[in-house]
Amino acid sequence: TVDPIAKILQKLFSLVESGKVPLETQPLMAFANPPPGNAPVFLLQNIWVGNPAGGEAFAELFTDILEPSVNTCAPLDWLEIQDVHTAMFVRENRYYLSTRSANEDALFGADALRTITMEIHKNKPKEGFLVMIAVGKGITDVPIENTSCTSLRESEVVCMVGCHVEDDDENIPAYENAKAWVKGTLVGGLGPICRRSVYTNLDNVGTEEGVKQSAYAETARERIVAVKKNMDPDNLFRFTKTR
Repeated sequence: TVDPIAKILQKLFSLVESGKVPLETQPLMAFANPPPGNAPVFLLQNIWVGNPAGGEAFAELFTDILEPSVNTCAPLDWLEIQDVHTAMFVRENRYYLSTRSANEDALFGADALRTITMEIHKNKPKEGFLVMIAVGKGITDVPIENTSCTSLRESEVVCMVGCHVEDDDENIPAYENAKAWVKGTLVGGLGPICRRSVYTNLDNVGTEEGVKQSAYAETARERIVAVKKNMDPDNLFRFTKTR
């Protein structure tokens, strides 16, 4: 049986290539090539995080693959941690963790990260992915290098650090920073924070006045080509068995 997430990606590939994928679905949340393998890791926003933004459009777009309840993460196995917007998905002894918050106490707070780290080590997964996401101005107000992510320096957790920037005039500095970040990541222009970490970046949302191409969307085709080249669409986690 083909993984339903793989089915979504397959359909997403064709939609992107045909130019039919609507930006408001925000289908791609994070992208990285964790060393030493070449298989990209995709986190789908409305699945992995359950963010309601664009949820209805997403559900309608993929209703032939998954039930609309996918936006509430019902079909997936989640572990909620504390009160921050955090969820952890376990698959094949790997943890995929997403954290979204703009304030320092939640995303960058020591207590939240300590809880997450303890949970990971208690279950001793073969590998873990920790996604630290700064929303809006968080990417400029709180330097990523100073986040609690550095406390995982000696752990086996692979950290993917990114940002989600609202696409409006108020956040132009953060938007431009994100745009440079995406392109720098694609060509390997950024060094890792942790011993085993990968930088990534998120797409931007459209404004009420209209949808503007985001820093993430501008590189979508490049990323899709890389994914199709390096990933087995029938087994998104194939590289976990070869590392």
